[in-house]
Amino acid sequence: MSFEDVKSRYDGYTLSGSSSIYNPYSVMKAVEFRQCLSFWGKTSAAEGLTDYIKRDFDGLQETVASLIAGSEVEINTDGFQNDLKRFGSKDDILTLLIHLGYLTYDSENKTVHIPNEEVQGDFRNFLISDDVGEHWSRLIRRSNTVLNATIACTEESADTVANILEKIRGEQYAPQYGSDEQSLRAVIKYA
Repeated sequence: MSFEDVKSRYDGYTLSGSSSIYNPYSVMKAVEFRQCLSFWGKTSAAEGLTDYIKRDFDGLQETVASLIAGSEVEINTDGFQNDLKRFGSKDDILTLLIHLGYLTYDSENKTVHIPNEEVQGDFRNFLISDDVGEHWSRLIRRSNTVLNATIACTEESADTVANILEKIRGEQYAPQYGSDEQSLRAVIKYA
C-alpha cells in the first residue's frame, strides 16, 4: 500500500505537540483489506452524523457546507455537557462531532476542520443522500451551476456566475463586508 494514500486518507487528527495522528480503526481495516476505503463511515458513530446535521440547529448546515469547502470554523467547546440528547448551541453539536472523530480540533486557534479524505467523503455522502432537504438541494444546484458556467467560460456564463455569487453574498454576509478580499473568498468557497 502507498504510504501517501494512507496518509491523505486517514491522517489529519491533531493533539497539542503532535504532528500526525491517524484514524487507527481505518488504518487497521485498510491493512486487513489491503485497500484504502472508507471504513469510519461504517461504524455506529456515523449514524449520528446525519441526524445532527439534518436538524440544522443554529445554522449548522451552513457551517458544515463551509467545512466541506475546506474552511476552519471557530468553535467554543466549553458549553458541551457530554450529553447526547440536549444541545444548547451549534458548538455543542460540533463538539460532539469532534468526539465522534468527524472533526479535529485546533486548541490554539479554537477551530475545527474535517481531518482527512475519509471523513470528507462521509460528509459528501451525506450531501448526496435523498433526505438532505431543500437547503442542501439548493446549495448543490447552485454549486453545479457555478461549476458548469465557470467551465463554459462564455460571456453569458460569466454573468451567471456573477449573479449567483451576488445572491450568496446578499444572503450570507452583511453588506458592510461585501467588498473586501476575505468576504469574496468566503462567498466563492461557499458557492
